[in-house]
Amino acid sequence: MDRYPDRPEAAKRLGNLLSEARTSQGKIDQSSFAAVKPDLTRAAEKGVIPAMLLLGQFSRETDPAFALSWYEKAAEKGNVPATVETGLIYGSRGPEGETKALEYFTRAADAGDSYAKYLAGECYYFGKGTPANIEKAVEYLQQARALNEPHAMDLLGAYYRKTRHFDQALQSFKDGIALGYTTSLANLGVMYMNGEGVPANPAVAANLFKQGAEKGDPSGMFDYAVTLWDGTGVRKDRKAAMDWFKRAAQAGDRRAIEWCNQNKIPFK
Repeated sequence: MDRYPDRPEAAKRLGNLLSEARTSQGKIDQSSFAAVKPDLTRAAEKGVIPAMLLLGQFSRETDPAFALSWYEKAAEKGNVPATVETGLIYGSRGPEGETKALEYFTRAADAGDSYAKYLAGECYYFGKGTPANIEKAVEYLQQARALNEPHAMDLLGAYYRKTRHFDQALQSFKDGIALGYTTSLANLGVMYMNGEGVPANPAVAANLFKQGAEKGDPSGMFDYAVTLWDGTGVRKDRKAAMDWFKRAAQAGDRRAIEWCNQNKIPFK
């Protein structure tokens, strides 16, 4: 590439190799990244998009500003995954970055990316980077759902539950579960616990919470801990409950963190 920087055939071949390296195990990983970073940087500077993506991917945790610069350059060239990643980095900066994040999510959503449609819908739903607009949020979320985006299914389920369209909420959560979205297990469990759209069934609810907990979902961990603590739908087991409260807190569930703090249970 350095010998023939202006030959499009060479750039295309290098791009294809780097694309394969991004998707094949054992080609480039975090441990080998430092050794190839100079070569990737030279390729990226010559406009090779897969090199830009690799620089972003392996620098995101250690140098997010550097990662962002390359994701933005790839986004400017029309790369949709880079557009999404750019938005995610801006969004991670809090309220000051959310407006910029929404711009990138909308651009990627308009290009047909299912996850970007969900992210744009989430922004409009919660008013991140824009005034809340539920109608527009639902429009994006339904588009994402049609493309089998489970995050959108779950948020739509929450919307339908809030508006008491319980049949639609149940189906949305079930669709999310079918695609492996573990948070929907806990959300469906809450509906069975409360008898929303279905007869109340604490045993079914507890089993759904348990499934989510065992799959690593923080909400499922907390909800399962509560059922064990109270003996709702399962045999009371406060020792096991305490373990799940701690695990949920370690996973970042705010309710579990508050419970552990109130009960003076160390979890870090």
